[in-house]
Amino acid sequence: MADPVDDQSAAAVTAAPSSPPATPDVPESAAPAHADQVAVTPAPGVESSPAPGAEPIVPEAEPTLLEKFDAEAAKTDEGEKKPDAPVEAKPGDAKPTEAAKAPEAKPVEAAKPEPVDYFKDVTIPETIKVDDAQRGEVTKALDSIRAGKVSDGVQQLFALHDSTMKDYAEQLRRDQWTAFNDTRKGWRTEVMADPILGGAGHNTAMGAIARMRDLAISDAKPGSDEYKQHAKEFETFLRVTGAGDHPAFLRMLHNFARYFDEPPLPPEGIRPPPNIGRQPGDRRGRMYPSMNGTGR
Repeated sequence: MADPVDDQSAAAVTAAPSSPPATPDVPESAAPAHADQVAVTPAPGVESSPAPGAEPIVPEAEPTLLEKFDAEAAKTDEGEKKPDAPVEAKPGDAKPTEAAKAPEAKPVEAAKPEPVDYFKDVTIPETIKVDDAQRGEVTKALDSIRAGKVSDGVQQLFALHDSTMKDYAEQLRRDQWTAFNDTRKGWRTEVMADPILGGAGHNTAMGAIARMRDLAISDAKPGSDEYKQHAKEFETFLRVTGAGDHPAFLRMLHNFARYFDEPPLPPEGIRPPPNIGRQPGDRRGRMYPSMNGTGR
């Protein structure tokens, strides 16, 4: 029995024309592995051709998955755009794709808060004086706290409190000295209006008061170091207390001077003796005591 393969090969060689048509180049790897499609090696100088009615040796190639993806992407670029899933950046990628690039974020300036009048509904006591500068400092501190800079705002409030307390202490000291000086001024007005201490005899009255002061301030010898020390302490007492201007204190020293400088007045209601101090006897005997035996 003849081999069918050899018969087909012989028939193919006999039916081949003198100038056979060109056949497409087929890669060897694309040849089917079917048992009925075994490749036949033609004789030298003779090209083989497929038998009439036989199936093509090379099937039509299907697109790969990557080719399908590229085709779909091309359709999307042409206008049939479909929402793509976000592309996640993989570690090691040198540069992200254009689709994965996020737009550059421009620095957004923080919106300035609208100004607030913190003193709008605040009643400030009459004992507290707040000027425009202090209002500005308080507003600045509260704006810092409102903007989230709490530490800065609190620090500003402490600095403002410290400055305010120093100003208050200085103003209080000035007010106290003003009140003290006004009080002494009122005392001096009373002294000048006094009929004994003031008026035309003011200098004379002050001279007498000074003598009494010098006599009473110390029991040490005038001019000694101890006397000078006592005099200095007394002057400090008069200056600090203001007693040197008080009419009652000056009147007391002036009364002491009257007892030292003037003879005392006779007591009221005194009556002379019956003989008005005359010696016994008649007038002649008083004039010439030798004549009445009383003289020598």
